[in-house]
Amino acid sequence: MNRLGGFLGELPPLFSPDSRLLFVSCGETVRVYGVQSGELLQTLVGHTGTVTSMALNPRNSLQLFTSSRDSTVRLWDYSEGKCLETATPLPGRQIRRLFVASTARSKSLSLILVTKHYPPKQER
Repeated sequence: MNRLGGFLGELPPLFSPDSRLLFVSCGETVRVYGVQSGELLQTLVGHTGTVTSMALNPRNSLQLFTSSRDSTVRLWDYSEGKCLETATPLPGRQIRRLFVASTARSKSLSLILVTKHYPPKQER
């Protein structure tokens, strides 16, 4: 059994569809490991806040979406370790969870974001 070192975030690890890769959130990064070897293959670097969610792209098996407390959603080519797109859909809101939906008839993807709610301050 191989041991993967480093700080593990609050998220459960995510396996690739073929179970050959393991995605592990580590603070502001995501590490991509080979399951058989335990080797670190890529580190996805770019977020400036803790990674809060990971989801594979249902339209492209080599892409991963991540969200972060830095209010961004990133799309990665995890085989190359490159960020393909960065979006800030809700500026100033910490994204807690990201879900990706796709239908067979649609060519588009739907991103569902769950943000942290900040109740209005009470006046005294």
